[in-house]
Amino acid sequence: MENLKFLQGSDRRSHLGQKADNPQRYTFGPFDLDTEEHTLLRAGDPITLPPKCFDLLCVLIRSHGRLIEKDQLMRLLWPNTFVEEANLSNLIAVLRKALGDSPSQSQYIQTVPKLGYRANICAGRSHQSCAWAGRR
Repeated sequence: MENLKFLQGSDRRSHLGQKADNPQRYTFGPFDLDTEEHTLLRAGDPITLPPKCFDLLCVLIRSHGRLIEKDQLMRLLWPNTFVEEANLSNLIAVLRKALGDSPSQSQYIQTVPKLGYRANICAGRSHQSCAWAGRR
């Protein structure tokens, strides 16, 4: 994965692992994520996420259910910056709350103790299904 550079507009999208001319929309559960418009909807209602939290959700969804180690997430979200692991933990907590998820009953975000996180999200572009959702 490329380093994320927090830029505006199409430059920002290209560093999130997405081509600027290829906007992506993902659907999972009651949620719709539009990376071009930087929106997350639950059953049509907007959910406000801090920018880093939105970026974290994008990284997790694009991982297709693969484990992403904490160090890698921190390098992607805060390139060339020293941050405490607690910052990542706080972002995960905010994201879980927004998705109605919890660490004990992780429907969308699985914690892999001491290692990192995995998305249990079957996010299909244009409502495609995927086989990796929910694997542990």
